[in-house]
Amino acid sequence: MKKRETDMMHRFKTEEILCDPGPARMFADTKDRTFVVTLGTSTPSPNPYRLGAAGAVVVDHYPYLIDAGEGVIRAIAKAATAHGRFLVDSFAPKKLTTLFITHLHSDHIVGLSSLILNPWIFGRTEPMTIYGPEGTKELVDHLLKAHERDIHERINGAERSNDTGWRVEVHEITESRVVHTDERITVEAFFHPHGTIANLGYKFTSSDKSVVWAGDGKINEEFADACHGVDMLVTEICSQETLPNAPWGGLSEQEKEDIIWSYHLKPSELAELADREGIGRLILIHESNYSLPYRSEALFEEMRTYYSGEMVSSRDADVF
Repeated sequence: MKKRETDMMHRFKTEEILCDPGPARMFADTKDRTFVVTLGTSTPSPNPYRLGAAGAVVVDHYPYLIDAGEGVIRAIAKAATAHGRFLVDSFAPKKLTTLFITHLHSDHIVGLSSLILNPWIFGRTEPMTIYGPEGTKELVDHLLKAHERDIHERINGAERSNDTGWRVEVHEITESRVVHTDERITVEAFFHPHGTIANLGYKFTSSDKSVVWAGDGKINEEFADACHGVDMLVTEICSQETLPNAPWGGLSEQEKEDIIWSYHLKPSELAELADREGIGRLILIHESNYSLPYRSEALFEEMRTYYSGEMVSSRDADVF
């Protein structure tokens, strides 16, 4: 294996993790009722400037969380304290009660224990409600079992924590449908391909915004239908131009083409979708940029060759 390829496999030797994307930005009008927050924008690659996959749609200062990647509680703290603490009350621990999981890849769920337990430790009394694909309940049950001693000590020891805020109600989604409604929002789930794992996207509709949070994965008819006319689409993207440099997917370029494109989304495909469905703004997360030498803007520039509409390469704690 060539030295360059070896260095790409050694993720602590890549230039990517030296690139600070800059501070979080406020793109929204603070008078709006609905905000989209990119809590964690990283790929699985370790990055000191980007936390693991996570986000939120905030309506009337109530958060609807999406995914729970590495450092999710730290990501929430960053968003709560950014922008003059505009969202500090929106992310109060007692409000962290509703989570939508896109799929069960580890980079999207490894922070789940923290999201379940930390808000409870700091006063949440309401059980969490978690929506996700089949396997979500088994995951949650095992996590709670793993933390059984900790939970017991906090309830029965010196802290005298409540016996409700650590509990979880899981709703497993097996078909595309409306999965949640309340006085603030309606949430529809839809399936779209991401390798061989069950993979969901979610459409959030409030009184003033429509948002699709697609998570990872390919476009299909359900994905396209959900995106029709929405204000914002939050989605991953993977470089076509630099794909041969990818440190996974196979040894040959053809193997990488076959495997990676069964999991991820090409800029050309995303541009076609946005133009056809009339999407207001693209918000890019989980950007697979394999440029060598690494340039943080390379993938965004590549996307620009296909798409001229409104688009943002997001950072952790950006607000839209």
